[in-house]
Amino acid sequence: MLTTRLSHAVAALASIAAALLLVVEPADAQAVGREVIYQGKLDENGAAATGDYEFRFSLWNNATVGQGSQIGPVIAENLLVEDGLFDVELDFGADAFNGFQRFLQIEVRAAGETDYTLLGRQKISAAPYAVQTRGIFVNDAGDRWGFGTINPKRGLHNTGDYYGPGHLWLHAYSGDGTSGTAYLQARDDSGTSNIGLQFRTQSNGSVRNPLYLAPGGWIGIGNSSPDDMLHVSGTVRARALRLVGGADIAEPFNIGGVSADDTVLPGMVVAIDPDNPGSLRIADAAYDATVAGIVSGANGIETGMTLAQEGTIADGEHPVALSGRVWCWVDADINGAIRPGDLLTTSIIPGHAMRADDREKAFGATIGKAMTPLESGRGMVLVLVNLH
Repeated sequence: MLTTRLSHAVAALASIAAALLLVVEPADAQAVGREVIYQGKLDENGAAATGDYEFRFSLWNNATVGQGSQIGPVIAENLLVEDGLFDVELDFGADAFNGFQRFLQIEVRAAGETDYTLLGRQKISAAPYAVQTRGIFVNDAGDRWGFGTINPKRGLHNTGDYYGPGHLWLHAYSGDGTSGTAYLQARDDSGTSNIGLQFRTQSNGSVRNPLYLAPGGWIGIGNSSPDDMLHVSGTVRARALRLVGGADIAEPFNIGGVSADDTVLPGMVVAIDPDNPGSLRIADAAYDATVAGIVSGANGIETGMTLAQEGTIADGEHPVALSGRVWCWVDADINGAIRPGDLLTTSIIPGHAMRADDREKAFGATIGKAMTPLESGRGMVLVLVNLH
């Protein structure tokens, strides 16, 4: 009768652990393989066996023979047994040990025999080292993972990547360290400064940066240097777009013809500048048919949407509302008090509108309709911009 038992001296070497450490070797060192060493003692008819024997080793997820599922391949080996002792290297694949319990089944037959003798299944226990980790360190609590470091700061800590030194930290904690919001950080080599986080793709051999989270929370899509909170280098497609930070559609213009004593202020009425193509000027004539709009951003109502093409004539410094609701400087003494619904036009007061009481002159020179009143003097009126 053939029997075998696992040698106590080497039991740990045949094990795979769930939370393990492998010391990272220098770059020129040879990588450790996946094989694990099994040493055992084979007895035949109550005495230590000697000679050539054929073994079959298989890995299972159940301790009972005939039950469970086999993990990985069957490994067949011809081994020389001396005084009952033998050893063998076994490789069941990188995915065989995933943290769940495994059992090693052993079958053996003497050379020349037809049938194998089933020796049973043996539990594979944990060990302090395992090839599966390959540089991954897990602390005793199991809540910090280190890649290339045995002192992970939090969650998931990486000390290097393909492009150079850096830290990748995954957090899920609050001030007391027990709960909180999960977030992801990329840090410099010192682990103190946020260097941004990039999600990369590779196509036709070229690396692209489809999403970049810059320090301060700015997001770049298609670029790694966002110039605003959200900077998209490309086309944005959406079924609906809702803006809650402004109430007008504006275009940026350069505004010329301003003297040293004049200042372009939000709410001023502007007109086309005939001397500077693509630019505007502060309107200063009544019923000016070149009226272009109202400088956006007055009285707490910010610019809603800005349309421009950078680096061309269709760009500038001042956002000018061409549609929507903005506050506008108005003089109510020239043509009388302003009432909601009144048409407004340009006036002789630079940058100020007035009530358009002459409908014939107002044609082509109307800025829009007043939405709030102004009894007298100069002040601000909410205007529904509608150039015609």
